Formats: sequence, structure tokens, C-alpha cells
Amino acid sequence: MDASIFWLILAMSLLIVEALTLGIFMLFFGFGAFITGMLLYVVPLSFEAQIIIFLSISIVLLLLMRNSMRVWINGRRNKEVVSDNIEDVLGRHGAVVEAINPPKYGLVDMNGTNWQAAADGPIAKGAAVEVVGRDNLVLKVTEISS
Repeated sequence: MDASIFWLILAMSLLIVEALTLGIFMLFFGFGAFITGMLLYVVPLSFEAQIIIFLSISIVLLLLMRNSMRVWINGRRNKEVVSDNIEDVLGRHGAVVEAINPPKYGLVDMNGTNWQAAADGPIAKGAAVEVVGRDNLVLKVTEISS
């Protein structure tokens, strides 16, 4: 088998592995093998030169392009920074999605996120509530009078 064909088969194999694992690591070695195979098709090279070219291209591509490829593949995500401060939820309003019947917790929807909630008295499903405190991941709420 011609050495250039070997490198092209290796390139295809590495790209298939990359497609199955989505690790953005084998991609660069697949490109390195592909470029080595194409170069070997045009210019005869010794085995040592092939290995050096393959590793050099793969590592340079990995170092230069990994972060930009990760952003391109995963997309830019504007993730909201989540803080652990009580001040971030204190005073915010939500809606009861599962009735609160002390001492059992209910569920409150606040900005699209469901939180376990406790109250001093029962609060019916659908009622508007205000956060007055928090104990770990459980919100302390009071019903908002209409």
C-alpha cells in the first residue's frame, strides 16, 4: 500500500472517531494526517520526515485552533452568571406551580426556573408570591395580596 493512502485512511479514521466522540481533539490529528498524506502524494518523504510533519502540523493546529473550534462547534452561549447571594432573589416575584402546604414544600416558578418553596401558611397553586428569604435551595415566600 502506498504511504500516502495510509495517511489518508488514517485521516478518515481519526475524523470518524472525532465525529463519534465530539471531543475536538482527534480532529486536529485527522487534519495533520490528511495534510501529510497529500504532501506525500506530491513529494516523496522518508518515514521520519512523515512522522515529524504529521506531529508538527497536528500540534500546531491543536494549539492555534482548539479554542476557536470549540466556540464554533458549541456556539457562543451567553450564560447568565449565577450568584449565591440571597440579595439576588430577595424581593423577586414568582408564581406557585405546586401548592405550598406547610410543613411540605411547594414549587414556585421564578423567571422560568422552578424552586422549592416554603411559607408560613398554605398558598394555592397559581398565586403570586414574593421571596422574603432563602434556606439553601428552598425559597421562603409570602403571598402577594391582589
